[in-house]
Amino acid sequence: MHAQGREPVGSVLSLTPSLQSHMTNGPLNKTAPAKPPLFAGIDVGVEGLVLVIRKNGKPFDPQKFANTPSDRSRLVKKLAKLPGIVVCLEATGVYHFDLSIALHDAGVPLMVVNPKASHNFAKVLIPKGHK
Repeated sequence: MHAQGREPVGSVLSLTPSLQSHMTNGPLNKTAPAKPPLFAGIDVGVEGLVLVIRKNGKPFDPQKFANTPSDRSRLVKKLAKLPGIVVCLEATGVYHFDLSIALHDAGVPLMVVNPKASHNFAKVLIPKGHK
């Protein structure tokens, strides 16, 4: 157990059963989720957070929050109310840390990705010459 009282997560697939079905070729327990999953991406900056939620592959309009304790709390409460949501954000220095801990403590499934990995993934998806 870590000093802050949290158990370390062994792998992304150990987070929740709902993540197992979204990140493998199917659910490990052979039951499909009851409804389509929601995905959220959060762009973390020094002063602001930009949230985009996708449902059934269609994004909702971006929502902006200040990167302050009160707005982070508001964002976490909003996401915690959405059953089945999975959140992804980049590790941005120390600016993502408080939000990541708050989402984890609220029980929201969370993936924190290396910025280099997400950059390289985007390069694969975007054809050359496309701007």
